[in-house]
Amino acid sequence: MKSRSTRLNSIFGVGFVRPDVTSWGVRPEDILWDRAELSLQISDAHAIQTQATLNWNQKSIPFTAGQGKYGGADQGIHANLKDQLKGDSFDFTIPLTVNGSEKISFAPFGKVTKVSLNSDWTNPSFQGVWLPDQRSVTTKGFNATWDIPSLGRNYPQQWNNESPVNPELIQTSLFGVDLISPVDNYRMSDRSIKYNYLFLILTFAVFWLFETATRLRVHPLQYLLVGVAMSMFYLLQLAISEHLGFKVGYLIATGAVVVLITAYSIAVLRARKRGAIIGVMQVALYSYLYVVLANQDYSLLMGSIGLFLFLAIIMYFTRRMESLEPPLSPKRTELQPPQPEPHSPETP
Repeated sequence: MKSRSTRLNSIFGVGFVRPDVTSWGVRPEDILWDRAELSLQISDAHAIQTQATLNWNQKSIPFTAGQGKYGGADQGIHANLKDQLKGDSFDFTIPLTVNGSEKISFAPFGKVTKVSLNSDWTNPSFQGVWLPDQRSVTTKGFNATWDIPSLGRNYPQQWNNESPVNPELIQTSLFGVDLISPVDNYRMSDRSIKYNYLFLILTFAVFWLFETATRLRVHPLQYLLVGVAMSMFYLLQLAISEHLGFKVGYLIATGAVVVLITAYSIAVLRARKRGAIIGVMQVALYSYLYVVLANQDYSLLMGSIGLFLFLAIIMYFTRRMESLEPPLSPKRTELQPPQPEPHSPETP
């Protein structure tokens, strides 16, 4: 099938031209046009919401379940084109209402494939070999258009059963858009957990500074318990977010972990001021993380700058390690009177 153009705006619309099969050694009069079918592959046929019909040259042809005799075993629908192929070119549209969840993709089967998408989704992620020629993303949705020539793909315009096309070539030529939900609980948890190791290192570094400056000895088990408490933050955040939403879950998890670590630090470091410093640091870290997660467009920039500043602060306080060590108290030495050297008895 040769398709002159493709356009999507809540319907599928294409043009159909009779294929040139003489290169295969087939005479046009030997083709069984009365058995021709139009099949449409749909990854999940349960997503179809209304009875679809094919508008073929201003005639309505009902679709039937499955891809027919020649469409393969994958899910989809097909229409019988018997007695509808009298002519050289045809126009048809397919009004179709389909529920989707993650993405919509297209294969550039036409000589020139044109696709236009209009949606109220505010967080699109354009995927595939071809990005839109024109696109506009606003708080009200997005508009995107593609204009793709057939020369950009790696398979011919037509093929038969004797010379089939590798399905992987078609898969690699797909293009479209992923519908991303930036406030999805699992996605946000996955993004936040990537900062876990860095937060652990920064917190342990502050504990080590107190340990060095005050001559306190923090047991390795206490380091481990602080690390476990910080790691529990991500589990609490996800569990609470499933019931109360991400913002409330993040706030509750942050409060619980900060209070726990602050109270434990006061006991371990034996001073309220030192424990309060650890607590303020935890509040700063998790506040910074929330700002990074909330600003999707600038998350990488803000994350890099924030981590650089945290590192600079630690390097500043550790620039002179000898100043962190308390001075040793001088030992008292008592002067002893000189003792006479023992003399060996004289031998006669």
